[in-house]
Amino acid sequence: MAEKKEIIEALRGLLTKGDDADRSYACRALGVMGSSDVTPDLVARLQDEDIDVCIDAVDALGKLGDKTCVEPLLESLRNDPNSDIKTSIVEALGRLGGEDVIPFLLQIVKSEPEGIVWEDDDSWNPWWDMQLKAVEALRDLGEQQAVPILKDILDNEDEYQDIDNEIMKAMAVIGGPGEAELIQRLSEGSNRARRRSVLALAVASSTASSRALGRALQDVDDEVRAAAIQSLANRGCHQYLRAILLLLKDPVSTVREAAIIAIPKLSTGTDEDFDLESLLPLLDDQDSGIRSAVLNVLEGLLPDERVEEIQEQVRLRLEDHAPEVVSAACRLAGRMHDVDTQERLLAILADTEKDKIVRREAALALGNRAEIYPAVLDGLTGVLNDKEQALQSASLHALLELDNHGHWKETDQQVEDSEQQTVPPLELIITALRGERFTTEETASGETESEDSSAEKEGATDDVIAKESTNTDETEEELQKVPQPVISTLDAILMENEEQIKQAQQDDFMADPLQDPQLDEEETENVQEFMDILKRNQVLAKDRANQRAPGPGVGVRSLSARILGNSAKPEAVTALLEALNDENPTVQNNAVDALTRIARNHPETPGLTDAIEPLTTLIHVGDINQRVACACALGAIAHPASVPHLLNSLKDDYLLLRTVSIKALGDILLKHPEVNIDGDKDKPSTKDVIRKLKGCLKDKDPSVCKAAARALSNVSRHDTSDELRIELVKQFVQTGFANSGSLARDMGHTLRELDLALAGNALLQELDNLPDSMQRRYAIEMLEELYRPADAA
Repeated sequence: MAEKKEIIEALRGLLTKGDDADRSYACRALGVMGSSDVTPDLVARLQDEDIDVCIDAVDALGKLGDKTCVEPLLESLRNDPNSDIKTSIVEALGRLGGEDVIPFLLQIVKSEPEGIVWEDDDSWNPWWDMQLKAVEALRDLGEQQAVPILKDILDNEDEYQDIDNEIMKAMAVIGGPGEAELIQRLSEGSNRARRRSVLALAVASSTASSRALGRALQDVDDEVRAAAIQSLANRGCHQYLRAILLLLKDPVSTVREAAIIAIPKLSTGTDEDFDLESLLPLLDDQDSGIRSAVLNVLEGLLPDERVEEIQEQVRLRLEDHAPEVVSAACRLAGRMHDVDTQERLLAILADTEKDKIVRREAALALGNRAEIYPAVLDGLTGVLNDKEQALQSASLHALLELDNHGHWKETDQQVEDSEQQTVPPLELIITALRGERFTTEETASGETESEDSSAEKEGATDDVIAKESTNTDETEEELQKVPQPVISTLDAILMENEEQIKQAQQDDFMADPLQDPQLDEEETENVQEFMDILKRNQVLAKDRANQRAPGPGVGVRSLSARILGNSAKPEAVTALLEALNDENPTVQNNAVDALTRIARNHPETPGLTDAIEPLTTLIHVGDINQRVACACALGAIAHPASVPHLLNSLKDDYLLLRTVSIKALGDILLKHPEVNIDGDKDKPSTKDVIRKLKGCLKDKDPSVCKAAARALSNVSRHDTSDELRIELVKQFVQTGFANSGSLARDMGHTLRELDLALAGNALLQELDNLPDSMQRRYAIEMLEELYRPADAA
């Protein structure tokens, strides 16, 4: 078997025997996988006639880190006329470091080398690239000798390119005199210089620099104060939190906002350093950005046990005129459990004049509450027919959150009526998915009907219902005339009798207000009969009207299918299985996607395997997007029963379907090494699947080949036989050469995982026999990936 040193020797040979392309790619590979042994070979290429080879050799020497190459690099820097090569050398010298390098880097920063040729249009001086690389190198080396030169550039910026920010950051990292210069500028410089110094000191680390930033909190310029807050926060200077809290009262809003944003970075989350009383007054700030920033900080930092302290302030902000403030208040209100806050959130949700983002946040906040109230479910389902899809989605998300984490809160009505049935939030989502009309809790419990009428309706006999049905023709006719009220002949007669009764009652009451009006027995029976029939007629009419009311539209049904993919309950799977037969393809596709997510995130959910049959049907007859989604779902479920259908999809003309089907087969093989346990001759075996996947390595499309290689690599985790590994290595190498080498590096990664030694030997043999440099390039790229160190860039 080939070893790494044999590969390196082969690459060294190409540095002298190969053409320009061979030499260039060999330099790159040796820079990644080589050692100091190859330094002389790379140094020799600094004089190569091809500029690209020179640059690749310089880059490789910088990566190898062998300081014996410093002098040859400096020689090339002094004498090579090409500016690109010079720039590469400066970068490589910065990596190598050392005393010999520093003077040259300083000189490059200070002045333009002789012989630099500007661009034809004089728009760019190549020295500027070299200068910036040299500044970065001196920064990384921490070279304090650079500070006077860097200071001179800052003082004479008209003579240099504008790299002040980079220079100041370099001075801060260098420390010592560099930091001292920045601190000096912070005390005496212009507003612009002080602000730049403050921002640069964010990357410093000394106590002196942090103290300087602390003093800058009192600067006369508001931009400097805001920048000082930002730098202290980025450095994590917790000791300055109290001082920054004082700036919450700063007269300039940008400073106040910077102080608010800094609090989460500097607070440790303890009551000792979180001054709630200092922050709350800003909820009344005239700047809406300040108010929303305060609420956002409170949401992230305030412990649950302290939320009650700010309930009233949050309620007030729910009435704020600025949408961003109300949105932030809604997110915080979701952590409050009082009924008053809930009612305000419901009011926001129902207000169609409110900003849609605000209403969305109100819906999500209602879903974050721990207790489930019927009114909340009514509010969330009530907006599912809203025209804004974002609001519909938020309401469904909220319902699912309540189902996953909430618990029922008994209302007074629920306590009184122990037989009242509560509808789980998940059932409401499923109802929306099915396109059915919602039956709300309030309606069911008698908000629009009296308890007596409900009881009478439930207790009606078949004879009475039959009698009612003969009197509903006129009612049905009137129901078609919206909004004219429903009045049947029977209703009119009863209304006439009711008027007579009311008049008699009024006369009796006026005669003797302390005596109840009396009817004789026959009149009472007649009136009561009419009243009973009328009430039952009204109930039937209302039911018919409700039945004609449209349920959730296709958009809501599609969103409902998508949302159910975040559930792990069998009921969600059952509903999604029903949706696979929906007549609307969007609903079907979202149901497929939801089943995929459940299978990936909650593979043990009961009922998932029941999806295989409808999915395998759709993968043959659905539209192309649907077929791709079904293949993906079958891979997520990863059951051997899907294998024949996925194999059939490998013949499809559509590229994405082939790719996804290959991945699905790989997932199944990873979970089930033997896909035909019973040995049924009519079913494909694991060997059959492997043979098909090998055939996909010859596909014209690179993405199909890559997917097949990954799937076969999964197979090798179970089948460790030499025969299979040797065959796969051979085929992966050939795939790396196919499709114009577009998969060479990908195949190198895969070969490394499969068998490093076998792959190295196969590629070395190829390298010796390939006819041209283009083919050798692909082999070199695979070798480079094969032997790349884990920490290599």
